[in-house]
Amino acid sequence: MSKIIINGKTLQVEGQNFTIRNGVVTVDGKSLDQLIATDGQLVEPAAVYHVSVEGDVGAIEGDMVDVTVTGNAGDVRTMSGDINVGGDVAGKASTMSGDVIVRGSAKQAASMSGKVASREGDWLEPNQVRGGDKIIAVSGWGREVRFRVEPN
Repeated sequence: MSKIIINGKTLQVEGQNFTIRNGVVTVDGKSLDQLIATDGQLVEPAAVYHVSVEGDVGAIEGDMVDVTVTGNAGDVRTMSGDINVGGDVAGKASTMSGDVIVRGSAKQAASMSGKVASREGDWLEPNQVRGGDKIIAVSGWGREVRFRVEPN
């Protein structure tokens, strides 16, 4: 079981998939009425949540959430917030507003308004790809496409 820290308070929660939307935390599909930290204190609702996972996690999704995972993750998606993963991301790491940093490899990584980087290097915007570069991965959607390349 991974150690989960929300807004500075440690939780003992069994599960691999976490969603935080409109102040409601759901773990593996079950909504938690109250978040009680291991010290017995209540985790108060907040406009922005700061979530740290010490270990691996299946998925974390949220609206206003900054996410840090020390291990590997399946998917990490936020509407607004930074994503920092210490290991690999097997699925997608994406945010509309914030930076995405993956210290391992990332199958897909995207941000509409922030930096995107992984072990293989930064994800480049189309205007940063030079003639002769070999495109080895594409991520994103619409006008927000990013590329990973092998320079010529």
